[in-house]
Amino acid sequence: MKRLLTVLTLLAAFGLTSAKATPTDCEANLSVYYEYYKNKNYADAYKPWSYTFRKCPDSRKSIYIHGPRIVEFQIKNEKDAARKEALIDTLIMIYDQRLQYFPEKEGYVLGQKGADIYKYRRDSLHQAFGLLEKSFQLEGNETSSSVVTYYFQVATKLYDKGELSKERMIGIYENAAAVVAFNLENGAEKSKKYYQRASENIEKLFAPVASCDDLSDLYTERFEEHSTDADWLAAAAKMMDKKGCTDKAIYYKLSTTLYDLNPSAEAAANIAKMSMAKKDYGTAVSYFAKAIEKSESADDKASYYFGKAAAQSVMGQFSAARTNAQQAASLRPNWGEPYMLIGSMYADNAGKCGENDFERKAVYWAAIEQFAKAKRVDSSVASKADKAIAAYSKLTPDKTLTFTYGYLDKSSYTIGCWINETVSIPKF
Repeated sequence: MKRLLTVLTLLAAFGLTSAKATPTDCEANLSVYYEYYKNKNYADAYKPWSYTFRKCPDSRKSIYIHGPRIVEFQIKNEKDAARKEALIDTLIMIYDQRLQYFPEKEGYVLGQKGADIYKYRRDSLHQAFGLLEKSFQLEGNETSSSVVTYYFQVATKLYDKGELSKERMIGIYENAAAVVAFNLENGAEKSKKYYQRASENIEKLFAPVASCDDLSDLYTERFEEHSTDADWLAAAAKMMDKKGCTDKAIYYKLSTTLYDLNPSAEAAANIAKMSMAKKDYGTAVSYFAKAIEKSESADDKASYYFGKAAAQSVMGQFSAARTNAQQAASLRPNWGEPYMLIGSMYADNAGKCGENDFERKAVYWAAIEQFAKAKRVDSSVASKADKAIAAYSKLTPDKTLTFTYGYLDKSSYTIGCWINETVSIPKF
């Protein structure tokens, strides 16, 4: 009752409680507020906008599209606590009234209402959560990046208060992450940066919620119930992969069962990763090959080729490993890790490739060229590449050794054995 009286007082202060407006009055106020609005003069837009909102509620949907920005401006600039509360009530009323007169886009409107209740009514977490969850369910992959973020943020608050279970939080995370992933892959380019930001926010909020042990216990407990549900198995395996829990026994069980039900590229890759964690590199190579064969995504194929190369390098199959690393690099040209792997293999073989000190040490030149290429195409590996270059530069042939073997006046040298690379000889 007190809040209602406050709202009525605010309306009276603006002279907005008189008789119903005429169509002419409505058009005049619509025109005036819109002129102010389009010039971002939200202070002066408020009074004529309020007139249309109260007295011409079914005249234009734009009243409800522009209203939140106009009212939020008032809220942010209002010093009087009672009037601020009344303005917040007005903001929330905008969404209810919009659905009354323009009921389309219900999911979108409920999402905006839920977000604003969370922003301005922190004591109404359950109400905000209910609205955001319903919006998420109605909108699906069309849920805006801001609503996804608020939905997960409010869920985290309720989880921290002990009012949502860990299992429920994991389910919310899986659904939110799926919508973000869909939009990052299929959404409009201009919106992708917002979904990327949402992804980062969600990952940060979720990190403390479930450890690898938590996920292992949960999925072990639920495995028998869902052992024939390919969607559940895929979601569980993806969650463990994302959290870096591929060394857990249940991850292998999830992955092999999923592959038997649905021999997809992702299922094969999961088994390969688990095999890597178990140091079963032969099995890893086999399943990375299956993942490559079944995958239709160039980006995923690059990851699988790289995984296969990493396993082969540990097994000492250096030439094959290099071929697969180069395939990975060709599929994802701005990725430096394949070149880092090739450079590391070269450096590790420096003592085995060549018949004399110069030839063996010259292999480090080849390694350094790969590290330089890695950071040239991918700034994210620059620091790691610079450290490798600095370390191995100390092991290359010096001027005396290069002179002794007759290469001081040469511009290049071809390394033998499986490496078979021609490298530039530096100017001393």
